[in-house]
Amino acid sequence: MLVAERALRIGRSGRWSRLSAPIDELQRLAQVGFSRVIAGRRARARALDTAMDELDARLHRIGQHPFRAKFRLRGRDRAVVDLRGITTVRRHAEELVEHRLAPAQPRNDGHQTPYRGHPVFVAQHATATCCRTCLARWHGIPTGHALDDADRGYVVEAICRWIAGQYAPHRPPP
Repeated sequence: MLVAERALRIGRSGRWSRLSAPIDELQRLAQVGFSRVIAGRRARARALDTAMDELDARLHRIGQHPFRAKFRLRGRDRAVVDLRGITTVRRHAEELVEHRLAPAQPRNDGHQTPYRGHPVFVAQHATATCCRTCLARWHGIPTGHALDDADRGYVVEAICRWIAGQYAPHRPPP
């Protein structure tokens, strides 16, 4: 058997075994495997795009509500984004969500988010991520259990998307 005709593969037992096959067959199998990997990555990217499209649609629907539509990024809050940058504001959002929303029974639930003082607070009210009741009502995240990493990431992404959209519709924040 030629060295070029040898290949290794994982069998049903999970152990490596030797396989001899013509080079053309090995190349075809490699291409099929690579195409599966690429197709899997594309499927994950499509799923992520779909989730982000759903988030954009949900934020648009929330923004149509009369109370939520009143909130805008103005003055000092806009200056905070200018001065600190969106990455720092994102980190602040992660910290605030961790301390104020993530516990199963947040302290002062329903009253824990001020209406002004930081762009994240304004964004929380605008995106209905200000308390666990609003999260349950508008985003379908049930109350009574601590937020996991995926839920916290979703809330932070909603906040940061609203800030980016309010900051400058045609230019992202620094």
